[in-house]
Amino acid sequence: MLRLSVLIPLAGRISYLEDTLLSVLEAQPEGCRVIVVLDEPYADPWELKHELRFIEAGRGCSVGRAIALGLAEVETPVTFILPCGHEVQPNWADRALEIFADDRVAAVVPVVVRHDAPGVVAAAGMGYRQDVGRLVPLQAGVACGNTMLARRTQVLPHPAGAFFRTDYLREIDVDPELGEEWVLAAVGRGLHTAGYLSVLEPSSRVRGRDFSRTVDAYRDARNAEAFFWHWWDGVPSLPAAARHMGQVLGRAVAALSRGEFLAELSGRLSGAGIVTRRTIAQPGQVSHGPHFSVAPASSRTAAQVGLD
Repeated sequence: MLRLSVLIPLAGRISYLEDTLLSVLEAQPEGCRVIVVLDEPYADPWELKHELRFIEAGRGCSVGRAIALGLAEVETPVTFILPCGHEVQPNWADRALEIFADDRVAAVVPVVVRHDAPGVVAAAGMGYRQDVGRLVPLQAGVACGNTMLARRTQVLPHPAGAFFRTDYLREIDVDPELGEEWVLAAVGRGLHTAGYLSVLEPSSRVRGRDFSRTVDAYRDARNAEAFFWHWWDGVPSLPAAARHMGQVLGRAVAALSRGEFLAELSGRLSGAGIVTRRTIAQPGQVSHGPHFSVAPASSRTAAQVGLD
């Protein structure tokens, strides 16, 4: 019986695809299915189409939209999202799947180790620093052999991947255009807000490459602003809102000196508008963006998959 789907959004990194696939195919547990969402053509020289499912999403597909497309093909209770370029380690799924026996658990977060130094932690989950409006990796730089990584709850997923209970994942509101470094953390926060648990599992390891980069001033500002509102479920406390306004003004002044003031301002307005427009339209029903929604299992096709 199938119990786990590994969903791999290509994320514009086709040159890394076979490394990622090899790590999964060598380490997959019984009852595992692999789904790859392509944003560019793949020649499939090893004829892997007989072992896994390829979905063509088209160029420029964001990671959030790729997740939605992939979820339309998922029929397992647990989904592991693994953006292309990262690699799972042996036995990465064994203990993690056991944790889902607790119905309160919606996500299991693996420890991400550096790809160039697998004995060093890149992140034991992620945290969010409201004072600077940034995601921060937890325990980064710690040697795996010199510390005991404890199982703990309510950490956010690292961009390199995480396990999710599929039914809960489908109900979470996330802006599909959030940057790759933010989207899984936004899913995690949405699950926390809904009252579910995320759990760090130290025995589950992923070798993660660092793909973080500054895209442009507009998108960086938009991503940071959207996540701030997502964190507060659309209604920040007055002290948090005041601190945030100070941060935004400080960044706007800094952007002015770089000639990026308009990009910074428009990005902030766009990020805030993702929430506020829907809040005004539906008072009391705050929503941060589209669901990872799918058509009923009996009638799913690629054309029917959407972010409603």
